Amino acid sequence: MGALPWIPTRTIGGGAPAVNPRDACPRDPRPGPGRRPTPRAAHGTTARARTAALLQGCREAGVPEPVTVEGDYSHEAGERLTAGLLRGPEPPTAVLHDNDMMAVAGLGVAGELGIDVPGRLSLVAWDDSTLCRPATPALTTMGVDAHRYGFSVAESVLEPVDGRPVAERWSPTARRVPRGSTARCTERAGT
Repeated sequence: MGALPWIPTRTIGGGAPAVNPRDACPRDPRPGPGRRPTPRAAHGTTARARTAALLQGCREAGVPEPVTVEGDYSHEAGERLTAGLLRGPEPPTAVLHDNDMMAVAGLGVAGELGIDVPGRLSLVAWDDSTLCRPATPALTTMGVDAHRYGFSVAESVLEPVDGRPVAERWSPTARRVPRGSTARCTERAGT
């Protein structure tokens, strides 16, 4: 039996970036004083690729290098890490969470601290799940076409079953899905 079929995501070293990092920046790559997109990179290939793409995009856009913190994709990590950033000496005005669960937790922390989203803090989540839409405000996300991705996976599984070679396929490119959690920065998050 040959290698198992798989659907890779393009990374900076392997072709086109999986996402245009400028798309993750809320509306304007230089939206105001103190604006620093801050990914929540957990360990793993996807997180490393997302962080590398963000760093490259910030360099290309002339945006200062973002602060990065690592978690484990859990709600608890989202709460702890977001609280640490927002209570720090230079609180960010934007946070790019590495998944939906962490972003929902970050939105809760911002509310507990009295920080207006999106007035003083913009939040973006990777993974456009059903958790993001009913949040208040609804979370802006970086999402992929799940239907197209699922169709590609099904094709890759069925080809060898039918005795055909598996065609090379790539995961759909992530796109920014704008919602109510991002806006142009008008003041620093900690003021």
